[in-house]
Amino acid sequence: MKENKGKILFVDDDAGILDVVSDFLTLENFEITTVNEGDKALEMLKSSEFDLLITDIKMPGLSGLEVLKKAKEINNEVPVIVVTGFASMETAIEAVKDGAYDYITKPFDMEKFLNITKKAIKQKKMGQENKELLSNLTNLDQQLELKINQIFALGEVSKAVANISDLDTILQAIVNIAFEITKAKNIALLLADDTSKELVVEIFKGFNEEMLRKLRIKAGEGLLGNMAQEKIPITKSLLVAKNIVLGKKELDLLGEGEFLCLPIDYRDKLFGMLVLTEFPDQYHVGEDEIRVLSILSRQASIAIDNSMLYDKLQNKYLTTLEILVAALEAKCKNTQGHSQRVSIYAREFSKFLGLIEAEVLVLERACAVHDIGKIVIPESILAKPDKLSEKEMLQMRTHPFKGADILIPLGIMRGMMPVVRNHHERYDGKGYPDALKNGEIPFEAKLVSIVDAFDAMTSSRSYRRGCLSKKEALAEIESQIGAQFDPDLSMKFLKFCPDIMNHMS
Repeated sequence: MKENKGKILFVDDDAGILDVVSDFLTLENFEITTVNEGDKALEMLKSSEFDLLITDIKMPGLSGLEVLKKAKEINNEVPVIVVTGFASMETAIEAVKDGAYDYITKPFDMEKFLNITKKAIKQKKMGQENKELLSNLTNLDQQLELKINQIFALGEVSKAVANISDLDTILQAIVNIAFEITKAKNIALLLADDTSKELVVEIFKGFNEEMLRKLRIKAGEGLLGNMAQEKIPITKSLLVAKNIVLGKKELDLLGEGEFLCLPIDYRDKLFGMLVLTEFPDQYHVGEDEIRVLSILSRQASIAIDNSMLYDKLQNKYLTTLEILVAALEAKCKNTQGHSQRVSIYAREFSKFLGLIEAEVLVLERACAVHDIGKIVIPESILAKPDKLSEKEMLQMRTHPFKGADILIPLGIMRGMMPVVRNHHERYDGKGYPDALKNGEIPFEAKLVSIVDAFDAMTSSRSYRRGCLSKKEALAEIESQIGAQFDPDLSMKFLKFCPDIMNHMS
């Protein structure tokens, strides 16, 4: 049995943080007790001995500062670490003045968090124990040094999750870290498909791609389906102990040797599964590996959960902006239905070009709000029946960067920004707002500038007589190749445009 490094009491009202910290400290051989209220923590301090108290500052009921003061009255020997967000940094520093050992900021730097925790407990034990205990602590330091790569890796994933980075990047990092920890030849991360209710492979390393492409796992079906449903890890040794025989599909995936399958779940919701097979010779999956990889799978679940919430929030923002743009255009004969048509043109043209579905979606939604900056342009300018004056035109030309300014604080998809800000740039550098030219102009903006101009030319405008036919508009685009429009995209658009005519007829 590994030596207990110390008893820790951790109080925080966030169940997710309690779970992650508990898993992490347990991995490092600490005995940790978690509670979600300050009063409960104080009762535990009265009835049990602890080497360290960690308390969040901002909690309902007793605050962390109140817990600190009362804990010191109960047992002044127990060091207290306070956990704080950046917004309450001054409060945290004040807590240190009141006797707290140290403070830790959210989101956690796991390596720093572990070092502060260890030092706090070490200081307490140094005051209580003899030289033999100090020697034991030195040995523990050496053991900790052997695990530093794992700790660093977990810390890096924690940072990525806390910052809500790109989900694919986070999941790829988790697969890579699982490889570094276990050296398993084959690693696959499967995610739950909300439509089919099946687990399908999202990211993998080493496995046969053709086999994984066909793989579908239904909850409750077969060994892996039951594991997913029950949310329990499965190892080779468990199969042997329970005399379980694998089905053909599972045998194709897991093979004959050592393997490990871990559910990816968070707050009773299954997000997916982490599968590792073909470990190095003589390698045995033990409790330590399961603990480490369980933390990784938990981080993956948090990343997925964050990503889903983030996507929902973005969709709400985008839907609101699309409604605002539609309402703005409905009030003005010059632009009524413009953004909707540009979205359709961009969607169909991007499909014609062979863009992937995700890129098509970003372009389509970006076009739906590409003129959102016009919301700050006076209606007298937007609906003016005559040609705009030079001053009015200068004001109108502010709408691309005004639109970008509206989107940036909302955290809308980054891929939309080039469309919103740069759809009025010209290939020859005479456009606005940034006077970009040729290769400086983002591909998405080049594409949208063509379909945007095409719709403008083929739609009625109160400041001119009639509108151009589609054939006349195409001729105008052809005349501006190399000046206003990108040559390669323009030529492809000219070939594609008959499809637009059929689609819109």
